[in-house]
Amino acid sequence: MPQTPILISISGGEAAGKKAVQAGLKSRLLSLNSGLKILTLQMADYALPHSPPLAGAEGVKGFDLERLAGELEGIVSGEADADVVIVEGRYMLCSQRLVRVASVKIFVDCDPDVRLSRKVIRESGTQSLDRILDEYVRYSKPAFEQAILPTKPISDIILPAGGEGPGLDLIAHGVMDDIKRRRGRQSLPGILASVSHSQLPLTLSEVDLTTGAPSYYQTV
Repeated sequence: MPQTPILISISGGEAAGKKAVQAGLKSRLLSLNSGLKILTLQMADYALPHSPPLAGAEGVKGFDLERLAGELEGIVSGEADADVVIVEGRYMLCSQRLVRVASVKIFVDCDPDVRLSRKVIRESGTQSLDRILDEYVRYSKPAFEQAILPTKPISDIILPAGGEGPGLDLIAHGVMDDIKRRRGRQSLPGILASVSHSQLPLTLSEVDLTTGAPSYYQTV
């Protein structure tokens, strides 16, 4: 009977670095075990066609979250051959079904000024600065403040440094220990055991892996 895959949900504001976290986590997991079967999905692929821009909390209606949740539930129930599933999207914590199906929920915490600067750099080749700023003020900023930021406490783990710093290494080691434990191999308590017995959310900072400490987290 196939093992239930570990489903990692990554949320956060626009240009917070969610895709970088997804790619970085996948890379770190494969560096620990090149034979892992890792499936990645992006919420952007579930955007509703021809949906007009929606302001504030209404922005979540621009995505077919029910279809995404249904597909993830199917994957977790064994419809896909995967050890780990990593899904990223700004509204991953705005649906009860998406929250329930996730094994681990990560919130990428990024300063709004940094996110805006990334957005400007990313879109300056196709749009004028005035249009980028207008879109940010009318849609992106209200969506973050009204729909995305309030879900931050729902997360299990907060990554204040995004794909930088030790956070991804800690998560990757925790996931590997969970996989080893599921396969009946001796290991340290994994990420699922840690988040289920801790006061959440956790803000990842650093850990001394050379001591073999069982905890992958330090709450700051």
